[in-house]
Amino acid sequence: MPNLYKQAFDKVEVPTELISKTLHRTNQARSDLKKTRRAPRVAIFGALAAACIAIAVILPIMLRSIAPGSDLGIFITKPEAGTHLEHVELVNGYLAFTQETESLEGPPPLKLGGPGIRFEEWTPERYEEYLGFRASPAYLPDGMFLAEESAIVYRSAEGDILMDSLTMLYKSDVSSLEISISKVRLPQRYDDERAEDSHIGEHSLAVGIFDAGTYWAQFMLGGAGFYIEAVGVTQEEFIRTLHIFFE
Repeated sequence: MPNLYKQAFDKVEVPTELISKTLHRTNQARSDLKKTRRAPRVAIFGALAAACIAIAVILPIMLRSIAPGSDLGIFITKPEAGTHLEHVELVNGYLAFTQETESLEGPPPLKLGGPGIRFEEWTPERYEEYLGFRASPAYLPDGMFLAEESAIVYRSAEGDILMDSLTMLYKSDVSSLEISISKVRLPQRYDDERAEDSHIGEHSLAVGIFDAGTYWAQFMLGGAGFYIEAVGVTQEEFIRTLHIFFE
């Protein structure tokens, strides 16, 4: 096209400056046309880049939505309602439920008598500060509410804590859940030496079922001993309640 313009200009007396400007504008127009033709490709690549960013943002959210609290986030083998599994595989653990026929009397009581021994009743909030983490579960079976809560401490004459305990009792019309915590010792009620090894993440624990309807678990976490007992709940509800402490 520029050659055709040049041939025409050779036959007419036109100022050289005008010819140069015309040729420049023609070349500019061709360049703009090429850019316009490339625009769809740029738009496609831009759309792909935006899609990749969207996936990078949305995928973690989707994964979190199926993490703890949902079926895919907790269970590999999920107990069905009205059934009991001796072994339950989790995405991040394994639970072996020991069949107990009778409970232990628990560890021997501490001798807390003597001069200078002080008994203190704390608020749950103060006890949680002492623990260094939240004690109440973030998940509860449907219909449960906090019925009782107490925190007690025994101190020596020198002020050292000899015994501490936080107990939370949750109830519904048909079920109950008791959580006992102590930093001094594990609030043990069952013989975990007879229990198979169970774990959630890197944490070991003992779990079992007593009297065909009472689920229990005992473990150490964050420098404190935990004992959890649930009556009248499904195995799935118990595992979900237990699992929330390790999240």
